[in-house]
Amino acid sequence: KSEVDFLRQLLTIGAVDASRRLKLAAAVNPRRSFAGEELPPEHEDVAAAFHAGAISAAAALTIATTVDKLPAQTLDLEHGAGRAVEAVLVDFARDNDPETLRRHAKTVAYALDQDGAFREAEQRDRDRELSLHRRPDGSGRLAGQVSAETAEYLDTLLDCLGKPQPGENGELDRRTPAQRR
Repeated sequence: KSEVDFLRQLLTIGAVDASRRLKLAAAVNPRRSFAGEELPPEHEDVAAAFHAGAISAAAALTIATTVDKLPAQTLDLEHGAGRAVEAVLVDFARDNDPETLRRHAKTVAYALDQDGAFREAEQRDRDRELSLHRRPDGSGRLAGQVSAETAEYLDTLLDCLGKPQPGENGELDRRTPAQRR
């Protein structure tokens, strides 16, 4: 089971809440390397403000999520711009409620990455590919990345092919939808 499932059962909470708590813990708590050495939190400024009680858990999560969603070329991590964005949002969070911070963080993210959604769709169009790998017995394995329109067509086609087909004697089709396709 996953960490989310573990927290859901342990604390009797929903999956979304469990996921948020895990994200918050990763953002504000020290980490360990594979060699066992202690590493600083993913978001040091957020961690310091959160542990000092200057910002709420909701604010810390909003800041960490916003910074994590910005692309590396926007943040220019080698020169510390990511830390600067984090510091600006932490300062704003000290004086504002989490909802106002969320709106401000969205504005900051948009200002830094105005082509964000368009660039992602453009990148997906460049990365699309479809391959059919044939086996000696004539069967094959289909793999690839397709456009949203092609995915919709395939989804419709596969749903039609995946309907249960009764057996010769009227028996139920016990195969999974993936096996029926």
